[in-house]
Amino acid sequence: MTPPEPDLSPLSVVVALLTLFVGPQLAPALGAYSLILIAWFGGVLIGVWRLPPAPRGMVAVFTVVTLIVTLGVTVPAADVLARHMPVLEAKGLLFPIAVLIPAVGHSWLDVAAWVWSLRRRFSAPKEGEQ
Repeated sequence: MTPPEPDLSPLSVVVALLTLFVGPQLAPALGAYSLILIAWFGGVLIGVWRLPPAPRGMVAVFTVVTLIVTLGVTVPAADVLARHMPVLEAKGLLFPIAVLIPAVGHSWLDVAAWVWSLRRRFSAPKEGEQ
């Protein structure tokens, strides 16, 4: 009998490391949001790098806003994506979504305009339809 493969997903690794510091009872509860904070930090570095030159106050506002949005949107977005794409697991989507939100940063309006144009293109009436 072969032993089961170890789960080396980012969430499992973070939970294992947290177990050393906070114990096995609290680590699973803190694991997902610790992973989201780590990913947010990497994404915010990319997002700040992509920002046009701005005063420090604007960079601070950008950082705080992306933190709040990332903490509030990552888990629900991962659940929705996993529900609509059964191949994906929600826990495997936490890291990429948490990086993506602040990394896109000030370009979210451009992304929304692009999605809106796709929606209009695919929902346009066909010839002969009213």
